[in-house]
Amino acid sequence: MREKLQFVDLDPDRVMEQLPSELSGGMRKRAGIARGMANNPEVMLYDEPTSGLDPLTTGTITRLIMKLQRELNVTSVVVSHDIRSVFRMATKVAVLNERRIAFFGTPEEMAASDDKYLRDFLGGNATVVTAANGKYRGVLLPWQEAQAPPAGTTARCG
Repeated sequence: MREKLQFVDLDPDRVMEQLPSELSGGMRKRAGIARGMANNPEVMLYDEPTSGLDPLTTGTITRLIMKLQRELNVTSVVVSHDIRSVFRMATKVAVLNERRIAFFGTPEEMAASDDKYLRDFLGGNATVVTAANGKYRGVLLPWQEAQAPPAGTTARCG
């Protein structure tokens, strides 16, 4: 378990001596992920992993899920309403509407979709951000703070 706690950037000597109520929200989320890693699973299920977290801690948890995918080859199934985090970590996205899958595809395909439900869900037009070499960099959603995209080109969708 010490190794798992270290993987999620927690100090085992400190955390193992504390009660859950003594940990911050982000530390509790990371400890929960470490606990889920205990049996070296091939698949991790997350239910709203960034819910109730501040933006910095949300980024930490999102990067941690991506680290698990990259370094341990763990498949992640994430249920979330945090579209920004989902678009950062997902290779495939499923959107549910009225108890059925209304969309299944890549974040880029979702951002480029003309489907009215998806357009409304995303709050309007989304911008797919690519690097100069055409490699996908992310999606800028219309309700996100206006910012300059990374070096490269952008393609307007919607």
